[in-house]
Amino acid sequence: MKKLHFIITTLILSIFVVLTGCSSGSEDKYTCSPEKLDGTCPSDSVCNAGECISKDVACSTQAVLGYCEAGYHCENGTCMEDPFPCSSTHPTGICENGFKCEEGSCVEKTADISDYKIGVIGQKIDTTSRPHQLLDEFHFYLMDSNGRNVKQLTTEANKCINEFSCFISQDMRYFLYYVQNNDNSVGLKIANISDDYIVDFAGAAYITLKISGEPHFINGTSEMIYVDSSSIPWVTKYNMADRTSSQLVKFSTIVQDQDGNDVEVAIDGDILLSPDGKKLVYSIDKGYGSGEGLPIEIYLLNLDSKLTNKIYEYGRVNLSGIGLKYAGISDNNEKLAFISTADNQHRLHYVSLDGSDLIPVASQDPETSPLGVYLGPDYNSCDSIVGTQICDVTSQLFFSNDGRKIYFSGKTGKWTELSPKVNFYHFTFSTNSLFKITAESNFENPNSLPYKFEDASFGSVVFNPSVNYVAYVLPEAGNIKNNEVSYLNYNSTDILMEEKVLTKSSDIRELKIWFLKRDE
Repeated sequence: MKKLHFIITTLILSIFVVLTGCSSGSEDKYTCSPEKLDGTCPSDSVCNAGECISKDVACSTQAVLGYCEAGYHCENGTCMEDPFPCSSTHPTGICENGFKCEEGSCVEKTADISDYKIGVIGQKIDTTSRPHQLLDEFHFYLMDSNGRNVKQLTTEANKCINEFSCFISQDMRYFLYYVQNNDNSVGLKIANISDDYIVDFAGAAYITLKISGEPHFINGTSEMIYVDSSSIPWVTKYNMADRTSSQLVKFSTIVQDQDGNDVEVAIDGDILLSPDGKKLVYSIDKGYGSGEGLPIEIYLLNLDSKLTNKIYEYGRVNLSGIGLKYAGISDNNEKLAFISTADNQHRLHYVSLDGSDLIPVASQDPETSPLGVYLGPDYNSCDSIVGTQICDVTSQLFFSNDGRKIYFSGKTGKWTELSPKVNFYHFTFSTNSLFKITAESNFENPNSLPYKFEDASFGSVVFNPSVNYVAYVLPEAGNIKNNEVSYLNYNSTDILMEEKVLTKSSDIRELKIWFLKRDE
């Protein structure tokens, strides 16, 4: 049938070529020819395959490869907007983020751990001294997912101030680092990373404005967003490719107190940026640090419309010491998950970013209002934990790709205990159920303990739901100055869950890690 359509279309096109009398070289002022397939033709025709064809031969069911206006293409008789979407006609066309075109159909992308690199910030150790001493020297390292090909990206002249002062974009195209100025102030430099992972420190751009908190990268772009608090706080977008910045909106934190008066308050905890870079989330403690249990409020700032909406509030939720530190936003930019110590109990909350499930604090009944999903008792009651409960969450909340689960690490014992017990968990929204990934039944080995990690304190934990792996920094047994970076496949059927130690260096104490993937 396609062949018949093609023959009919070709005949129609040929007839109109004859009628218009326009062909390659028919008039010197027109350039359409087999050598210039996109050349010029008379106003009533268009250059098609080197010949001037009448625009009357429009894309239709009779002319399935007919003419469309600029910016559109003819697909099965319909003018479709460029670029070509994935279809049987265009089996390598465009799909939405997270999907790829296979044989004309959009299917979910799959990834493998070998597609990723591991980024590590490590502190140097003086191995010549006895006992070994930690040096005030921090560097950024990059390695393959199997722990090989370790490369130090920073230099002696451009090292990290500490483990919190160096950042890398997820696509490994840009390296950001704080620098100490002569007047003891701190500035931010942005350097390009080449395809062979060389950082151009000499060509680094410098931002002199005061930056509040960490920079936030927008997925799939060369842009980042930060809060400039040098005077009045501004949310600012910076393009790392062309080194231009633009102020998006004043970051107002003025709220009304119980008497209805406007009061400016400090942001409680960190800010969060949605994956698409269009929404910014922050929280405010209306108790102003009084500890009186006044409402915690979480706001969403839409960076396009410049509008601010309250998306969560509750009179007895305590985010003190937590804020949005461990909070996460789903890949579809629709859900926020965060941890609180509501009523001195650890709870998991998940709310819609559009505010559709907001319950005004004035209408909340303390006895019946939902306070989030119970995870476990407060710090002072850790010894009373039963079943699958958590005394404290110890990592960021990572959404699964489909948004149906959240992954994180947590402990089931006090840090003051001789052997605090740490595990990996996932929470499923549909069933409100908490599952211990590293339970003994799922992580068996001859020397296994009732808990996966006994006598341990993670330095950094990063989940990668795309490949079902978690990477973590763990102190080496008996040596608090030396850490190991490991990963395991938490969805593996192997009894060892494919656990692998990536680094075990005698002169580097690993502190912070990333999963990184360069988009080709």
